[in-house]
Amino acid sequence: MGQDEATFRSYPLSRLLFAINAGDIDIALFLMKTPEREKNLHFPESPFHATYAGIAVRANTPITSITSPADLLGLRIGVWQDSYVSPFLKHPELQILTIAGNNAVQRNLLRLQAKRINAVYNPDIAVLRFRARKLGLSEQIRLLPLPGPPVPIYPVFSDSCAPELIPRYEAVVRSGTVPDYAVYLETFLEHLNLDGAQRSAPP
Repeated sequence: MGQDEATFRSYPLSRLLFAINAGDIDIALFLMKTPEREKNLHFPESPFHATYAGIAVRANTPITSITSPADLLGLRIGVWQDSYVSPFLKHPELQILTIAGNNAVQRNLLRLQAKRINAVYNPDIAVLRFRARKLGLSEQIRLLPLPGPPVPIYPVFSDSCAPELIPRYEAVVRSGTVPDYAVYLETFLEHLNLDGAQRSAPP
């Protein structure tokens, strides 16, 4: 986008949403659209990426695929507070347990390992894969995609920056010069050691 410098900061999701609304940060990466977010945040027209939602369960769980909410009945499902929740999970009989704060996905996976919950949901299944590998839990859990089309993910811009930065973002995305993020992400995950270090940098 022609930006010479950028500072990256990590926030719990609730604080991230507050910070972008308050104008304390210029851009939030990556967010999915919800009606509430669209009321208060500035989304560009073009998404940066699209991904599938997923569920992590223990490897010895009988569930091997998910085709309907009925497959998840009776499970205690850990969800990151304020995250995008797939319409698939809005069945009234599902047990959704929210967790707030830093490292929510990692903490939920540890709760899953400790049998305090039965499943972990994330709107981006790649995040579950990444966190499971960093924790050394890849062999102990099973990742199951939720049915439905991929959900677009967007950068979101603050009030003060949106008029200038959204047109610049759209111009770059539509130029066709941006590398395919899905390919980059897959390469990153394939080169990730269990300790989170890169064996070699993705191209």
